[in-house]
Amino acid sequence: RAVRPEVAPALEAICLKAMAREREQRYAAVSALTRDLQRFLADEPVSVYREPWTRRTGRWMRRHRALVTGVAAATLVGLVGLAVVAVVLAVARDRLQASNESERAARAEAERRKGEAERERERAEANFEMARTAVDRYYTTVSEDPKLRTEGLESLRRDLLREAGKFYERFVAHRAEDREVERERGWAYLRLAAITADTGADREAIALLEQAREILAALAATQPGEGRHQVDLAQCENSI
Repeated sequence: RAVRPEVAPALEAICLKAMAREREQRYAAVSALTRDLQRFLADEPVSVYREPWTRRTGRWMRRHRALVTGVAAATLVGLVGLAVVAVVLAVARDRLQASNESERAARAEAERRKGEAERERERAEANFEMARTAVDRYYTTVSEDPKLRTEGLESLRRDLLREAGKFYERFVAHRAEDREVERERGWAYLRLAAITADTGADREAIALLEQAREILAALAATQPGEGRHQVDLAQCENSI
């Protein structure tokens, strides 16, 4: 191999053993030499050379070419399949992450809008309460002012009371579906009935009082522990 590197190491080992200077280092018989040469030609391990594992592995793969090809093909298919699965999982993960982020953003936006709506509702309630308080004072002042009861101002007093009545009418309509303010609706009917009576329409006032009685009676029945409902109902009955 120093002269011809392409010579196989196993063949070199056979030749060197056959040409060893010392007799005991040479083949003991020609048949042993022949057997090694036949094994070399048959691509099998020889007795005088220990092949590296790469050589042994290569020989095994050549002898089991069909099996190796099948395993290699299956491995390739498996690797391709794993790569495809990895890509699909990556895409699915990205989409899921994007969907989660979008969902979180949507929830945050919904919470923000809900908070704004709640604040708007609270402001509207506060404004409505201020308006109701103002009209209530206005009604009390107009209805109880003795100057407006004098002759010549009664017509003005009725007009002023009608304006207050318009507010209570809107209040009743505005709170028609709100079960939480039933007592306030009953109270509004009482006020509206009083204004209607003050303007001389007794029959209409009684009709309004009966509506108030229906609401207040229901409250007294469903909440018997609330004494104020009994008081309101008694006041309504007295007014009728």
